[in-house]
Amino acid sequence: DLGHTPFGHAGQDAMDEVMQTFGSHFEHNEQSFRVLHELEEKSDEYRGINLSFEVLDGLLKHRTRYDHPACSDHLMPSLEAQIVNIADEIAYQSHDIDDGLRSGILTGEGLMDLDIWKYAAADKMPSNVPEIRKYQMVTSIISLLVNNLASNTNKKLQKLGINTTADIYAHDGQIAQFSDEVSQMAVQLKDYLYTHFYSAKEVMKYNDEGKKVITGLFRVLHEKPENLPEKYHAQLDQEERHIVVKDYIAGMTDIYAMDLYAKLAK
Repeated sequence: DLGHTPFGHAGQDAMDEVMQTFGSHFEHNEQSFRVLHELEEKSDEYRGINLSFEVLDGLLKHRTRYDHPACSDHLMPSLEAQIVNIADEIAYQSHDIDDGLRSGILTGEGLMDLDIWKYAAADKMPSNVPEIRKYQMVTSIISLLVNNLASNTNKKLQKLGINTTADIYAHDGQIAQFSDEVSQMAVQLKDYLYTHFYSAKEVMKYNDEGKKVITGLFRVLHEKPENLPEKYHAQLDQEERHIVVKDYIAGMTDIYAMDLYAKLAK
């Protein structure tokens, strides 16, 4: 997520809409590649960070429910990249459950409709303290997904007779996977979060505010590039202004973007 805009996927959508007005587009995995391959300055001998092909290739082929790979050739990602894709989903879904419960948008009673939540509830004797019980449940879900992914992927490697990196690239299909039972649980969880959390009015309102900040900040900085930090001024001599503004905003946090927009929009 090095190239992710503030405000998550809502911010990415807003930036993409802005960039399309310049005949371009925005996709955060491509931006991450740009950060690592071009923008970071770690040496006088080369631009970017001197990372391996496998790391950069995995980055460009990163795929989740909300991401589409920037590189779509016929070769599968490395095994490490496949695992990272799934680990990313495990991480943000567990955080989103936590955020949903903390905000009151999700409830333990509602989550009991999910097979994976029922599993977590039966996994160990839950605490009587709500905060501890919530932590135990989320931890149990993470453990189930991680352990199942490792176990099932190892079984698949043995079954397919895969021994080398070349075998992985040549194999036509995903190797790192959950078992069928746990995969169904994971899909059910994704769908539930989409319906009951990501589409909740409170979340949608925050996303709309984030889009407003992204588009407003872009407009102000594009009209008055003197507000860009000094390090971006030299870049203006080499690249089009909308590219430079995009690079700057894509590196911000939510809070930084909101504070800067409030300051510049006065």
